[in-house]
Amino acid sequence: MRIIARASGIDVTLRAARYLPWHPAAAPKYSSAKAPSVTRDSCIRP
Repeated sequence: MRIIARASGIDVTLRAARYLPWHPAAAPKYSSAKAPSVTRDSCIRP
């Protein structure tokens, strides 16, 4: 279940990066450094 959760988190991060103004290329760096929850906050707060 943890693997699935992580996979969906990455999926959400990639999708968020796609919609966010910043390039998805920068997403993996921040995702690796910080938890995907930060990206979720960015999504919630446009």
